[in-house]
Amino acid sequence: MKIESIDSKGSFVIKDESTDFLKVFYKKWFSSQAETDLNGIELTIRPKDIWQSKFDILKNGIDKGDIIFTWKGDIVISLEDKIGNSNEWIVKTKGFWDYRFEVFNSIEKLILTLKPNFNWKNFKYNYEIKILEKGISENEILELILYSCFGANLYKSKQDDMEI
Repeated sequence: MKIESIDSKGSFVIKDESTDFLKVFYKKWFSSQAETDLNGIELTIRPKDIWQSKFDILKNGIDKGDIIFTWKGDIVISLEDKIGNSNEWIVKTKGFWDYRFEVFNSIEKLILTLKPNFNWKNFKYNYEIKILEKGISENEILELILYSCFGANLYKSKQDDMEI
């Protein structure tokens, strides 16, 4: 699987060679609000604070989780499941020459990796996805990829802002 940037605003599609699984649209250029539809469920990510360090995850308009940037540079994704239990994942940056984002579950098991590839021709980030945990449903993994990529894009844009 891979994530391909589809416009200059940062919107992206999660896909494989033959199927577009999920298209995610940003309101403005790499804004802090994104929307998509996953099998009839409207998913929205919007800022919770003015510093853009905390974000709400809404499903059909109901707050079901958070994306939080920690002071250590990690991204914590908390999400309520169908029966109200809270699940948590941590996205960490790893490597220097082989830079990537690794997503761990609450017991620190590596679930997936996102390896950014910058396309200089189109001036866009694409990601190569490796799914390492096989016991997760397609909808759950697509949601996790969506939230992880949103966090990774925001992380990269904040990093780029600091370099200027």
